[in-house]
Amino acid sequence: MMQKMDDHAVILGVIEHIPDPNYRRFARTMWDVLKPGGRVYLDGSAGVQKFAVSALTRGYIWPGTHTFMTLQDVLAEGLYHGFSVMDVANETPDYELTMMEWAKRQDSAKDELIAGWGERTYCVFRLCLTQGPA
Repeated sequence: MMQKMDDHAVILGVIEHIPDPNYRRFARTMWDVLKPGGRVYLDGSAGVQKFAVSALTRGYIWPGTHTFMTLQDVLAEGLYHGFSVMDVANETPDYELTMMEWAKRQDSAKDELIAGWGERTYCVFRLCLTQGPA
């Protein structure tokens, strides 16, 4: 068992990229490293069904191990390991604003990005930023 050392843990935009996520192991690790009363802030792309993304998204935007975490599974494991849920928030509107700002910055550097990475890569990222993972 690890020594409980931390008051807080943050997992920001990562859990959905872990191959074949094991939420039980994740929850157990968080429980083991946090001091009593410690808190976890978790942010990620959530879906109702793990791995359920369109062929376009899977083929061109997020191929590989992006799973869209299933919120109900993560919450169940957290509760099972003794955590309390303080808040669940849908931050999609805020994230959409962030994506649009990133797209504007990408557009302002279009020529440089295409020169360095190629037009296909530029277009894939542009699609990701403006269309999302539909």
